[in-house]
Amino acid sequence: MRDAAVFMRVSSGEQEADNQEPGISRFCDHHDLCVVRRFVLVDDSAWADSGSPDYKAALKSALEAAWRGEFKVLVIWALDRLTRQGAEDALRLIRQFKERGVVVMSVQESWLNGSPEIVGCPRGVRWLGR
Repeated sequence: MRDAAVFMRVSSGEQEADNQEPGISRFCDHHDLCVVRRFVLVDDSAWADSGSPDYKAALKSALEAAWRGEFKVLVIWALDRLTRQGAEDALRLIRQFKERGVVVMSVQESWLNGSPEIVGCPRGVRWLGR
């Protein structure tokens, strides 16, 4: 069983992190992951000006915890819950976590959960078309 952290972000009053929880729990059970840390952000303006202060603080906290080795997998509901700044930013974040020994896995995007070479995979930009 690998230690995992969950990064959840919801962006409106109508969305709730609880909506993502059942799918994330099933995903973690299926992949034999033990959730040891949660980063939950409720922020209507997460993407304004490259991210709100709360978003930036949550991301910084997740990266620092990864650096300390608190977890080996970061589970996200979908890539757009981690960033909406485009493919380059998504790949940068995936690389930053990888440099800290952490794999990013997505509940909604199974292509992200493949080999370590995913960082260079062109399929990784599919989510931009949504």
